[in-house]
Amino acid sequence: MKEFKLNEYIKLKLEDKTTNIYVKNVLFNQCKSLLFITTDKIRNLDEIRSIDEATENSPVLTQIRYREPKYYESEFWGYCSNLQVWIENDYDTRLLHRTIAFPLLKKLTDVGDPKARKVFKEEIIKRFAIGYEPVRKFLRFERYLNYLEKEELKSLNIKPFLDEFRVNKYIILKLEKGISNIYIDGVLFNQCKSLLFNTNPYKVNFGDIDSIDQVAQELGWTEKEGQERMGYYIQDVSADDEFWGYSSSLQAWAEDNYNPRLIHSTLAFPMLISLTKAGDRIARKALTEDVKKRFSRINNSGVIHLLNEGILEHINIEEIKKISFTRIYEDSLSIPESIYTLTSLQNLFLMDNKLTTLSKSICKLTSLKKLNLSWNKLENLPESIGNLSSLETLNLACNKLVSLPESMSNLTSLRNLDLTGNRLMSLPDLTSITSLEELNLINNFKLDLKARSMIRQMKRDGVNVSSNIKMEAN
Repeated sequence: MKEFKLNEYIKLKLEDKTTNIYVKNVLFNQCKSLLFITTDKIRNLDEIRSIDEATENSPVLTQIRYREPKYYESEFWGYCSNLQVWIENDYDTRLLHRTIAFPLLKKLTDVGDPKARKVFKEEIIKRFAIGYEPVRKFLRFERYLNYLEKEELKSLNIKPFLDEFRVNKYIILKLEKGISNIYIDGVLFNQCKSLLFNTNPYKVNFGDIDSIDQVAQELGWTEKEGQERMGYYIQDVSADDEFWGYSSSLQAWAEDNYNPRLIHSTLAFPMLISLTKAGDRIARKALTEDVKKRFSRINNSGVIHLLNEGILEHINIEEIKKISFTRIYEDSLSIPESIYTLTSLQNLFLMDNKLTTLSKSICKLTSLKKLNLSWNKLENLPESIGNLSSLETLNLACNKLVSLPESMSNLTSLRNLDLTGNRLMSLPDLTSITSLEELNLINNFKLDLKARSMIRQMKRDGVNVSSNIKMEAN
């Protein structure tokens, strides 16, 4: 193990191939990556103002993430050099990235380092006054401004108690009578009722967790485990802390192009809809991708609501048209017409609803290969169903059908037809469907003689017909 003492308070140790920072012999942080200014390319700090800006804007910054074992020691000495320069320059926070400079300076202040105590508030004021927005946001969200006095805040033109935060052009969060309210395009969108946010939007690390929704489901909002694994929590806090928690969460969400993993879907999805309607193009793109996923997954509750809300009118319909599969299982009485704009649908499952009719617009879904309408209350089908020339599987089991449209004889690609458990009395000419391989007619006891004769013919033609009707001999 290698060890380097920088001053009375800070020590670095190389432990198990990792460089660790100790403050007063207590582990403070594990170093993740090496950031330093290449001194042969820069004469003075004023050229870049800070490491934070250099990470985004300057070629003079070198960032090293050592991977090979032979470099672990080099990484250790790189960190030693970094921190030594920082100490020699009176803890100038411009020399380290904000995510390490301010927490370390605060820790040194807490353990009694007189130099740190002297410059701590000065550094906050200086860095905020410089005006680099990512640093300003960090200082707000991590509540470093809370360490300043009212007069110091006034010198920075900051209200002592901020009650409004603009996330972007469309979203404003306001603290009104102790409640955090979200406004979209100037209109009240939602009242925040529970705290649900990323405790540090600058260090999001999901690990093996897919999203905040998964944390809610798998961890049951266990505060300790949630914080350890993902940095999210939900709990009762002060109105001010809750306000800044929401501000932090929404800011991180917006900066990451409305990444749906960063806030719970019960808030994210409705906000995306409102933002899209307000004209936010980034939200429209994110919503389009989200809707595609919702329509395409097997467990897609809420699709009917989306269609009824007219959401397809506000998103990239050309992308939505590419959806090839959707399943609607919501005990619905009807299917909104907008679903028939999904012209690339190949598989549509509408079983277990309460449908009594099927729209003639079904003919627009010319790419359909599988259509499942079983366990509804259909009494008839539109003639337009015969236009589904690509349809290979049609399941109409357990409805109330008495007859079928003659146009069904035009389903030239049909291979499997399930008519189990209806009230059929007649059948269209199914012998013309030469592709048909399986026909299920179980529990249709009222078929007329013509239909029974056709069934016998189809059996002779090699179609696998399932039926419990007593057939007359030829």
